Amino acid sequence: MRNPSREGLITTGTLYHINKFLLVQWLAPIASEAPEFTVAIMFSLRKQAGMALGSLLSSNLNQWTLLVGMIPWVYALSHHSWSQPIPMNADQMNEILLTAAQSLLGIVMLSALRLSFGQVLLLFALFLGQLILPEFGRLHPQWLPFGLRVEQIHPFFSYTYFIAALTFSSTTRVNCSRSAMALA
Repeated sequence: MRNPSREGLITTGTLYHINKFLLVQWLAPIASEAPEFTVAIMFSLRKQAGMALGSLLSSNLNQWTLLVGMIPWVYALSHHSWSQPIPMNADQMNEILLTAAQSLLGIVMLSALRLSFGQVLLLFALFLGQLILPEFGRLHPQWLPFGLRVEQIHPFFSYTYFIAALTFSSTTRVNCSRSAMALA
């Protein structure tokens, strides 16, 4: 089936030498999430950070859980069977692992209903690193950190997200326990 929107996006990306995967994976979702960002920015400008965070949280929890969780169901329904697995290559599996790890860290961080500046910097650094490093590694593989190869970058960031989620999870539990004891 022909999709003019997707084809136009890919053609434009090809003209400007932008990786097709990067366009479909990042640019299209950013454009589709612009309304949520606009609402969050408006709340922030009105000094209502909690409302801004809440609007982004509700939008992203929906996307992270419902959307990703529905993929196997839709695939199974379209094939009228659970016996046929979803055909995915290593890059697609790594992307799903990365998305799950990002989601877990986001949920753990946002469970306290506040983000510190350090948490924001960590999220930004991890996001920027996993976005830019694969393309950088294709151009300059000798400069990749920790002796990584390009195909190892997303799994590396996935594990980093999981470790950060475990760290923040234990910190959040300790802080909640201290708050509960202080109230008692």
